[in-house]
Amino acid sequence: MSASCQRGWASCWACRGMRGTDRETSTALANRNGKGMTMSDSALSEFVEVTASKFRVPGVAVGVWVDGREVFATHGMTSVANPVAVDRDTMFVLGSVSKSFTATALMRLVAEGKVELDAPVRRYVPELVLADEQAPAEMTVLCPSAFLASNT
Repeated sequence: MSASCQRGWASCWACRGMRGTDRETSTALANRNGKGMTMSDSALSEFVEVTASKFRVPGVAVGVWVDGREVFATHGMTSVANPVAVDRDTMFVLGSVSKSFTATALMRLVAEGKVELDAPVRRYVPELVLADEQAPAEMTVLCPSAFLASNT
């Protein structure tokens, strides 16, 4: 685990598998001050560039919310076939990978006691509106798609 992870900045997803100077780069990303986390734009950019190069990622955009502000870093091209420089507004096709991120984030909140899987979705998303007004009032966090499938 890197020093940045020990300070609570991010889980080890950010530095898992890193060796040598990569750990130093990840450690430079975040520092605690008396008010919370801070992150250098240049440190994030360096980390993104080093990591993208290491894993041969042709293009990537990273946005992080830290200490009340957005920090962005980009690297590379949109694709090998369409070499347009990536910027903070570049749209990437995610496919199903967002489901894994969402499920992981949700289960971390469950582990921290901030979300209950059997609770009504409306507890956490009171503004949710569906054609069937009763549906969001009855569906739980664990099974919203199962409820919707059985009521369509």
